[in-house]
Amino acid sequence: MPRRVVCISHSKDVDGLSSAALVKMAANAIVHLTDYGEILSILPKVKQGSDVYICDLGMNEAIAKGFVKEVRRLSSKGKVVYIDHHPLSDSLRKEISNAGAKVVNSPRECAAVHTYWHLKKKLPRRATLLACYAAVTDYMDHGPIARELIGGFDRQFVLMESTMLAYAISYSGGNQDFLMKMVDSLAELKAPHQIEGVVEFAQRQAENVSRMLQLIGK
Repeated sequence: MPRRVVCISHSKDVDGLSSAALVKMAANAIVHLTDYGEILSILPKVKQGSDVYICDLGMNEAIAKGFVKEVRRLSSKGKVVYIDHHPLSDSLRKEISNAGAKVVNSPRECAAVHTYWHLKKKLPRRATLLACYAAVTDYMDHGPIARELIGGFDRQFVLMESTMLAYAISYSGGNQDFLMKMVDSLAELKAPHQIEGVVEFAQRQAENVSRMLQLIGK
């Protein structure tokens, strides 16, 4: 019987949602979306014996102790992989690693690019697009891996789809049902413009930005 796989990922940007979709696609993961300061409300609910991927959730000293404690609990009976691109001190990296997690962290690439690269043997080539969307919207498309991945597609298509995703997420205001629908659809390799609600929300957010630019101009 396959092991239960859980992915806990950042809820508020393309990087977090793309990372979650990649793990879901590769491992049929159960996805939980959360923000940086709320991860400790989710981790204790994850049962031992699960393989856990934690993506795009930057670590800080305020939650480090509780985070390391949960990593130690979960890694005692399962695999824990922590994938991120935010700055991580050497001491905290060592603590998380010593607690039993595999740490995939570098500021050179966004979290979804790291996630794709870590799981690429289990993913179809088109899943590369999810990493590309994240790299563009996180302003990390200059990374060596991201440049290579984006170079395999029409750049204008990547830019358009990435921007629609980012604008739709912003307009959704953190609506969990909508965000989870986006994760599920991305995991099914739907292009952003094919996901119900994305084009409409992106257009509304573009109108918001346009009005803001006019206001600032005045």
